[in-house]
Amino acid sequence: MKKKIITVLAVLAGAVVIGSFMLSGGAQWSGIDDSVVKRIAEENGKTNVGPTFNLQGDLLLFAFLMAGIGGGFLLGYYYRQLFGATPTDKGSKDV
Repeated sequence: MKKKIITVLAVLAGAVVIGSFMLSGGAQWSGIDDSVVKRIAEENGKTNVGPTFNLQGDLLLFAFLMAGIGGGFLLGYYYRQLFGATPTDKGSKDV
């Protein structure tokens, strides 16, 4: 029990230390888009054309939700065809 408590406290202390460094407002790191992709595109004469689907605000979250629901439904529906029958399905007629 003591080992679990010590482990939890160590993880929480580590999270606090890492979080304090992240929120300290030090040097801002540029993302991969700014530091690499944008620089290479400008070197080759390409310009930013904007997003393919310009979804604003909660509409983007709704689109991801619908895509996840659709993908989950298809994966569940075709599970046996994709991954084969399990040993517990030997007596099943659907396989």
